[in-house]
Amino acid sequence: MAALERLRSRDSSRAIVRSLARAMEVDESVVTHIDSWRARDSPERTALSVERQVELGVGVMSDRDPRWPVGLLDLGDHQALSLWFLGDPQLLQVTPGFVGMVGSRQASPSGVSATRSLVVREILGKRGVISGGATGIDTAAHGAALERGIPTVAVVAGGLDRLYPAENLGMFSRIAASGVLLAEAPCGVRPAPERFLDRNRLIAALASVVVVVEAAHRSGALNTAHHAASLGREVAVVPGRWSDPLSAGCWRLVREQSAGVLSEPGDLALLGAGAPGFLAEV
Repeated sequence: MAALERLRSRDSSRAIVRSLARAMEVDESVVTHIDSWRARDSPERTALSVERQVELGVGVMSDRDPRWPVGLLDLGDHQALSLWFLGDPQLLQVTPGFVGMVGSRQASPSGVSATRSLVVREILGKRGVISGGATGIDTAAHGAALERGIPTVAVVAGGLDRLYPAENLGMFSRIAASGVLLAEAPCGVRPAPERFLDRNRLIAALASVVVVVEAAHRSGALNTAHHAASLGREVAVVPGRWSDPLSAGCWRLVREQSAGVLSEPGDLALLGAGAPGFLAEV
């Protein structure tokens, strides 16, 4: 609170930087960052966000919280500064690994069926499922997990009072009741397009394995897979027909990143267990 009060004081940005320089190394860019923050700061908007957070029972934690997911530390300077949550974040500590399930929002019946065939206890073991709460493959993964009593986590793009898409509000409520909803943004923040890409790195970091079921040649699911590979996570795809546009992104990952190919649902049981031949390469 002291830092926030100082930033909102009448002191110039340069004066604040001079005082910081006594305790840490700073450069001219800090002045620019403070000016940018002050231009966007709104105490009224912050107060409304906190009010909404309390109203909904949304919790918040930083990397100093013992419940902070250790996988996020692998992001280094790009890890989230804070996480807002609904549900029990302790689930991220007690569940022995999560499988990231991502893919097209315009999933085919075949893609939905393939996703559901992977989200079964016999294949996942004690692991949970993590995805982004979107329509299509995300919904199929979360839905199967909820039906089958498998821990599931949804990382959303905006604040937890702005859940998207609206058609999944019932599913989000069920996830909050038995799993965890996570957001990098506070209440009041809309799920802007760039935030969907930002949240993909969190899904990748929280997973030990990322499986892409269906994806076009240019797809947000590929962005998640790229993050996963760069973090040393395993990446695999569910193959499809060469002529199918929804398989183009999957085959691209195989060609460009040596992603593993699941020849049958049971192959997923080997991923995350150090099985040779499935490690994604960057």
